[in-house]
Amino acid sequence: MITHSRLAAMVLLFCPALMTPKENPKTIRISQSSDWWSVLNEKTSETTMNSQHREPSISNFHILGLRLGRDQFQDIARQLGEATIVERSDGAAGRSQACYKSTNAVGNVYLIFEQGEVTSSYYLFDGGTNWVGEKYCASAPQITGQQKTESGLGLGLSQLAVERILGRPNTRSKYKLIYEFQVEKKTDADGFKRLRKSYPN
Repeated sequence: MITHSRLAAMVLLFCPALMTPKENPKTIRISQSSDWWSVLNEKTSETTMNSQHREPSISNFHILGLRLGRDQFQDIARQLGEATIVERSDGAAGRSQACYKSTNAVGNVYLIFEQGEVTSSYYLFDGGTNWVGEKYCASAPQITGQQKTESGLGLGLSQLAVERILGRPNTRSKYKLIYEFQVEKKTDADGFKRLRKSYPN
């Protein structure tokens, strides 16, 4: 599992996932990579570091009642409303994104769910540079900028508060904390059930 803080006002959580076929009919493809916030963006620079061999709490990956890596776009739509799924690139960099934005918060708060070939991520941030596809973000009253993960991660936290939740980061700067975790786990019975459903052959 990898946890990054990409900006002072941005939370990104990312973990390996078992993908299921996309079931949302509102899907478009954009052959363009202005989604600066995505870790799967081909323009994102790779940071080489030694992984921490410890497992962060699963509560870091739960937000608004949604479980990263378990809930799929149809589950997200039931919770937050229908959103157009934006697909970008192919292969390892291929990604599908469902974007939600605030309706009544001060500023522009976004919560974006992303599924890649073997990853599941979400991005919570306020403001930032515009990107192609932003117009497909669905307004959701649940997005207020005040929501937090079950562990307490959210916007506006000090670095000290983040470290109290996640522990020591791999690297730090004035505006960024970067975490990288590497954990080996056996697939549980539910995981195999999802794999068999997604890949019956």
